[in-house]
Amino acid sequence: MHPRITDGGFWHKKSDPLKLWLDGFYSCDPFYEEQAETFHDDATFNDITSQFVLMEHHARAMGLYGMAMGDVLDHFPASHLGTDSIYKYWVDLQKIFWSISFIHVYICIIKRS
Repeated sequence: MHPRITDGGFWHKKSDPLKLWLDGFYSCDPFYEEQAETFHDDATFNDITSQFVLMEHHARAMGLYGMAMGDVLDHFPASHLGTDSIYKYWVDLQKIFWSISFIHVYICIIKRS
C-alpha cells in the first residue's frame, strides 16, 4: 500500500512525506477505483471516498481535483455511500469554476469599456 500521512491520505513523495498533492492524487485514484470496481472491493471505495474528503480540506490544484472526480464518478457504484459526497464536491467545484469564469469575463468587459 502507498505510504500515507497521519490523516490517512496518500503522501506525495519521500521528500514531502506529510503533504497531499493533487497531481499524485489524480494519478492514483482513477486507477485505484478501477481496481475496486474490478474486484468489487467496497473497502477500497471507502478509502477513495476518504481521499476525496481529505483533498477537500487540503486542496491546491483544483483542476486536477475536478478531473479525478470526473474520472472516478464515471465508474463509482451509484449505491455506494461515498458517491453522494463526491458528487456534492463535484457540483460545488463546478459552481466555483462557473463563478470564477463569470468574474473573469466581467472584468474583461469592464477593461474594454
